[in-house]
Amino acid sequence: MSGTSLTTNASGTTAINGGTITTTGAQTYNNAITLGANTTLTSGSDISANNGVSGGYNLTFTGSSGSNGFTLGGTLNLANVAINGSSSGTNSFTLDTGDSQTWTVSASNGGSLSSITGVSGTFTFSNIGSLTGGAGNDAFTLNGGTLTGSINGGSGTNTLTADNVANSWSITGANTGTVTGITGSFSKMQNLTGGTANNTFTFSSGASLGGAINGSGTSATNTLNYSSYGTVSLVLSSTNAGTAKNSSGTTIHTFSNINNLEVNSASTLELPNKSNSLVFTGGVVGYLNDPTNFNGFSTFVSTSGKDTVTFNTGATVNPTTGQATINGSSVTFVGFSSSAYSGDITTTYSGSESATINNTTASVSAMTNSIMSSANSSSSSSSSSSTTSSSDSSSSSSSDSSSDSSSDSSSSDSDDSSSSETSADSALPSAQAIVQDVVQMLQGQSQQDTASFSKLSPTTNCN
Repeated sequence: MSGTSLTTNASGTTAINGGTITTTGAQTYNNAITLGANTTLTSGSDISANNGVSGGYNLTFTGSSGSNGFTLGGTLNLANVAINGSSSGTNSFTLDTGDSQTWTVSASNGGSLSSITGVSGTFTFSNIGSLTGGAGNDAFTLNGGTLTGSINGGSGTNTLTADNVANSWSITGANTGTVTGITGSFSKMQNLTGGTANNTFTFSSGASLGGAINGSGTSATNTLNYSSYGTVSLVLSSTNAGTAKNSSGTTIHTFSNINNLEVNSASTLELPNKSNSLVFTGGVVGYLNDPTNFNGFSTFVSTSGKDTVTFNTGATVNPTTGQATINGSSVTFVGFSSSAYSGDITTTYSGSESATINNTTASVSAMTNSIMSSANSSSSSSSSSSTTSSSDSSSSSSSDSSSDSSSDSSSSDSDDSSSSETSADSALPSAQAIVQDVVQMLQGQSQQDTASFSKLSPTTNCN
């Protein structure tokens, strides 16, 4: 059968008893089709079978010339299906069975479908530059093939998996963007999965995904890049996984198998709830737990309070407030212990903290001087008493016992001197201990509350 075009109404059933139906114009089947034998529909334009095809035979759509748009929908009961566009045209294919559909692009504008409900044999397409899914969940995988057109996931929750090559993803809108291997764009894709080589996912301002990004392993470098997005907050559930949120706290997407994070300077990284190690190698550049690199964050949040920060580059840090300057870049640490910081750092304090330290130092210095003065006074008093006692003893002694008295006086002098030295020595360790505590505090090594120093008093008995 041949003609210019063919259209059936929506009622009843169209029976095709096999063979080939060829038209130069479109073929539109608005009702169900029943095949009596293997059938080929050929058109120089579009072919649409919207309400199901049954019969259990083979069905082929073929474009004879020009650009072809093919649509197959509804309930299917077929053996093999082939959708073949014209080699000279720009062609598209839409499949909507209402169920989940798995697409594989394995050639240039060609590939196959699998697990299609109602199709018992093979399902292939060729010379099709653009693909559109249906109402169910569609999964599209680039596996050695490319498309010159685009992919539209349809109205389900859909996934696009890139080929095992270095892939550059650009997410430009809601579930919309571009990727290596597709000349046009993808749309209505809630989930994106990278190939086994490097993957870079770059977000434009306001772009988002309704699902997740999966970098597909961390043996390659998989990057999330928000440098053009604006302010973001990345909340990590593990070293390589988490949730991305915008400045309003709305989820942009979730992610896994990501080991490189790039943001602008107004963004926040919240660490996983465990003990983590942050290492800075530049101003706002470094790595987390060694497998995940980061660049650009101005705020870091410790969830566990058990995290450490190591600076392999010069940094000035206030351990109390968490404010730091790293190679000229300002960074804030929230929830970190004041003892978390190490490496190439200079410790600094706020004005009020410096005043407290200076006042404490002055108080301790005064107490130390008082202790030393008391110790010296005690020593001088003991020496004077010893001299007087020795003189009195010598005057009252008889001449024949002067030798013995002199010996006793010498012994007394020695004992008194020893007692004086012991009193002075007992005062010194206390003064030295106080000074040492202050030195440690000034170096940022002591966690002792400075208020405790004000409670100290020279209680050492020096008399």
